[in-house]
Amino acid sequence: MIKKLSELKPYKSFLLGRIQGKPPGRGVIDALLDELSEVLSLDADENRRLVSRGDETKTGELFAGYLHYVEEQQAPWTTNPSVVDETNQLVVVCRLKRHVAVYVSDPKWRSPIVKRFDQNGGKGLGLLRKIDPGFLNAAFVKGPARTLWLSGTHARTSIKADNKILSGIELQDALDPVGDQTYYFTAARCALELDPTVLAVGTSPRGSRIWVSTSRDWNEVRKAVTAILKHLEGIRKPVRAPLPVVAVSSVDGKSVDAAFDLGVIPPELLSDDPAITTDERVEMEEWAYHATFRVLKCDGPDLRAEVVLKGTPLGTVDFAVDVRDPQQVTWEVDGTASSHKTREDLDRALSVLRRPNWVKIWYDSGHTISDGQVFELRHRDVPFTDFSWVNFKGYDVTKEKPRVLDLNMLGDDKSLFCWVKNHWPLRALGTPQGGWLACDDGAMEIADFIHLDDKSDPPKLSLIHVKASDDDTPTRGISVSKYEVVTSQAVKNLRSLDRAILEVGLRDGMDKSVGKLVWYNRREVKGGRKGMLDALDKIGAGYERQVVIIQPRLTKARTLLARSRPDSPDAARLRQLDTLLLTQANSCHGLQARLRVLCAD
Repeated sequence: MIKKLSELKPYKSFLLGRIQGKPPGRGVIDALLDELSEVLSLDADENRRLVSRGDETKTGELFAGYLHYVEEQQAPWTTNPSVVDETNQLVVVCRLKRHVAVYVSDPKWRSPIVKRFDQNGGKGLGLLRKIDPGFLNAAFVKGPARTLWLSGTHARTSIKADNKILSGIELQDALDPVGDQTYYFTAARCALELDPTVLAVGTSPRGSRIWVSTSRDWNEVRKAVTAILKHLEGIRKPVRAPLPVVAVSSVDGKSVDAAFDLGVIPPELLSDDPAITTDERVEMEEWAYHATFRVLKCDGPDLRAEVVLKGTPLGTVDFAVDVRDPQQVTWEVDGTASSHKTREDLDRALSVLRRPNWVKIWYDSGHTISDGQVFELRHRDVPFTDFSWVNFKGYDVTKEKPRVLDLNMLGDDKSLFCWVKNHWPLRALGTPQGGWLACDDGAMEIADFIHLDDKSDPPKLSLIHVKASDDDTPTRGISVSKYEVVTSQAVKNLRSLDRAILEVGLRDGMDKSVGKLVWYNRREVKGGRKGMLDALDKIGAGYERQVVIIQPRLTKARTLLARSRPDSPDAARLRQLDTLLLTQANSCHGLQARLRVLCAD
């Protein structure tokens, strides 16, 4: 049993709140302890019982009090209900003037406690307001950043992490201006010298939470809390963007438009928050890794999506998204099951999708809704310049390939595959005679086409990836999502630019029907890939490498118009596309390759 504050040395991790209204007098701590006892059900839950309580007392410049309770729970490693663990838990409440710090040893209670904040007319937790993230940024996200927790605003792809944790000496200098601008920070730990006991502070601004370190005694806790609350008391101006490069929270939700992807975040993203239960992690994992959500329709921030779980279509869901407050996005979700058999699973999907902190929605407007908040990229005005503008006259830019890939027919219809066979390489991108061209379309493909120019000096090897446009109107707008998939596929297969790896891949496909689709100088090669393999073996290691994306969705006219009107919606989308392509180009440069993108003239 704890009898006094001096016996305590909790880990210095606190939920922070600010008392609204007139300056508080004595009794605030006792009122908070009363309501915390209610939240924890210390009088009603037979598995949780109060052991001791320390009412409000003055300790240095602080007022403080505590609850010590014991909780009994079935051991998580057994189904036998008689195997019970008994855990001692602690709640400590400290106040300095208007600011309050709450320590909770069991993290699963953080969310229920914070939800009691901002209740007008309350006497306990209802008196408190969450600290605005901008004020926490101003107070604690400054100085050398030692650790950053980053979450992606980009659509999920196998070639870029959904989230990552960085550690270093001063991470502000380590952030990649191109690659890291598609992430926002969920938490940061920065070096601050507020007090000898506070050398660094970890901050989760949207959770109104900070953490410091372990404690040796109560005196160390008291000094640290006093220094933290005094520092916070002196902050007068919020900071919305405390870190360079990374995405920032939006202050205007009106421009959120055209959803193109939807997903459930993986449970690892909440690994720094032990409040999530084991059952919740299992549920998140199922919907994050085994479900797909295909956007069918969008209207402003609203959308409709098809839900597929482990290959089984469950039905459709409709989101009505309220972005009037970009810092606290809410939505309503309804669904229509595809059959009676899928109703139960669709109901489970709806239960998950109604939790804003579990869901991400990506928009073509450059916005991402994550953790119930709108984020926007701080795009660098660095244009991607390796576009080639192609006149696809006579070809259907919405048709990717013929219905049947046949050696005798490929080149005779109006698909983009036939354009490649008839017209690749473009002038200055390879020998005008044509060189070696092999089709590799299909499962486990290296690329849609592999091209080898063995006559140039140096020789040139190209992996060509083709994707049809969904729109062939001359006035079609700029779409980022149409380049997401094809560029991801291209970069994922970069290793095949290595001559030895490519040779293995080409040999593995020789016995397939696609292995016969080989041309040299635009003429059919009867021996299939054998002649191309012989030519590949002779070029040595000093050859040029390039990755070619053919996607006619972007037009030259629309691009020039967007460049000339930097404040237009098209310009915002083009900057987003520039960012995507520059990021993938950097990946290519790492293997001494060049990324070229062919669009419509």
